[in-house]
Amino acid sequence: MKKILLFAVIAVSLGSCYSDKYDKLYPAPVVTADPCDTATNASTYTNNIKPIMSQSCAIAGCHDAIDAAAGYDLSNYTGVKTAADNGLLLSDINRGTMPKGLGKLTDCKIKQITYWVNHGAANN
Repeated sequence: MKKILLFAVIAVSLGSCYSDKYDKLYPAPVVTADPCDTATNASTYTNNIKPIMSQSCAIAGCHDAIDAAAGYDLSNYTGVKTAADNGLLLSDINRGTMPKGLGKLTDCKIKQITYWVNHGAANN
């Protein structure tokens, strides 16, 4: 009888250790990258700026290679870099005047462009 009781105590004790595993009790949080968080997701020309320019600025009738409104062709790195260096890029997007007729860029896009310009506007 004592052997059965001892066996039952050992079986229950061993079975209860399952939940004592740290990773089972405290699973690692799921972290998703926030494209607007420039502290952990730095903006680059290729990944962030070029798509914004292509969709919102370098469009027909505006700053594309054909029309180059106000003398700025934002369809390529050289044109975007020139606009950034002249201060035009940030001044227009922060005033909310561009893209003309399409509404203000989202705060996320403005943050990405601002980060990129303030960190040297590299061709990366």
